[in-house]
Amino acid sequence: MNYPRALVFVLLGASAIAACGGGTTAGPNQADSGADVATSSGSSGGSSGSGSSSGGSGSSGSSSGIGAADAGSIIPRGATPGTGMVTCGGATCNAPDVCCSGGNPDPACSSLTACNSGGNDSYTCTGKANCATPNICCVTRGMGRGQNDVAACQATCGGRNAAQVCQMDAECPAGQVCRGGGGAPGITTCQPPLIPPGSSQGTGTIACGAAPCTAPQVCCSGGGGGGGNLMCSALMACDNSGNDSYTCTGQANCAAPNICCVTYGGAGGQGNDVALCQATCGMGNAQVCQMDAECPTGQVCRGGGGAPGITTCQPPLIPPGSSQGTGTIPCGAAACTAPQVCCSGGGGGGGNLMCSALTSCDNNGNDSYTCTGQANCAAPNICCVTFGGAGGQGNDIALCQATCGMGNAQVCQTTAECTGGLVCRAGGGAPGGITICRNPPMMMNPDSGTGTIGTDAAVDSAVPREAGGDTGTDAARDAPSGG
Repeated sequence: MNYPRALVFVLLGASAIAACGGGTTAGPNQADSGADVATSSGSSGGSSGSGSSSGGSGSSGSSSGIGAADAGSIIPRGATPGTGMVTCGGATCNAPDVCCSGGNPDPACSSLTACNSGGNDSYTCTGKANCATPNICCVTRGMGRGQNDVAACQATCGGRNAAQVCQMDAECPAGQVCRGGGGAPGITTCQPPLIPPGSSQGTGTIACGAAPCTAPQVCCSGGGGGGGNLMCSALMACDNSGNDSYTCTGQANCAAPNICCVTYGGAGGQGNDVALCQATCGMGNAQVCQMDAECPTGQVCRGGGGAPGITTCQPPLIPPGSSQGTGTIPCGAAACTAPQVCCSGGGGGGGNLMCSALTSCDNNGNDSYTCTGQANCAAPNICCVTFGGAGGQGNDIALCQATCGMGNAQVCQTTAECTGGLVCRAGGGAPGGITICRNPPMMMNPDSGTGTIGTDAAVDSAVPREAGGDTGTDAARDAPSGG
């Protein structure tokens, strides 16, 4: 393709559309110049809309989606910022300042524009008291699409990406309570109760890492910010701080025939894990245990299915058809002797290779490499790593197998172990210090053009000059290939 010519066509096409009065629709994250608060101007579909930026009568006005911010504003259309004293963690903000979640400290009082510009979540209200009746305080979540959360006063909280922000249960709809875990740490929203009908809190002594808790205290995973650091806490205090609450950690905490089940929080951090006594563990949840005897047939009690230090019923680490590696296991700067494994994480997952017993490594939420190359496996077996499940619910484990299944990878020490043109190198989901069989690094394709040997693409600057370089700027011809 003649790229300069194509660029001209694109520019001419855009000019033609503007000349015909066609309006543009702002993307969900585009910010025009304008006030922070949306107004009714520039509404969708105006017949004589003034939103057109070019000549002509502007036959269709600039439009933005329902609930989107007009003219680059931060407050959603149809909403108004809260007023009065805005509760914000341990502080109180005076409107128009907002409770800003995500900065340092978190949360803290800030101006709306400064909070949003910093990539943080802006709460112009944190309860019904900040809104004029009959409006309520609603947070619209960015949902990981490059947008920030923003809370403002609205008639209703619509859509599954929104929730009512509250200070007390009395503000919430029937059947819901005001609690944490549905948004930013320190922010409480209306949600179903932590202990729904048919479930009950555990009793007795709750195993919790190095120190047991006594019910009604719970084993709280997170220590104030989520993830690990098991400690005893009151249930609501643990949940409202954005942490995972284990009211039971085994069948002994539940009255028979109930068992201890953990319900995992929703995607995007909207909902914390909570473990309760139930008749059965529903789909997508897991049974929390202290020993294999508590688990269904074919499962064992092991780590990696929830918070570090918490054990759940799962398939065995070494399933039928697989075996643990033998001999000397290369492990970063060290070498482990089987049955010890190369443990990646050092207590918290990710890197920090060290030698460890298999169950200790896995129970602490780390990745276990019982082999790190073909030399640890009896021929014709090879060393395969099975990557843990999404959401941190499952650790990686490398075992000797006949073949590496779909989505897994062969662990290697040299390229000679790899097949199909793959090479032995780092990356691809493996922790630092572990190498797997992967596609070769990206390679450069020389152009077929003629002219001055030069720098027609940024990628050419990193390799020897081409035998027949172009004179243009056709970066696509010089694009890297390989995997």
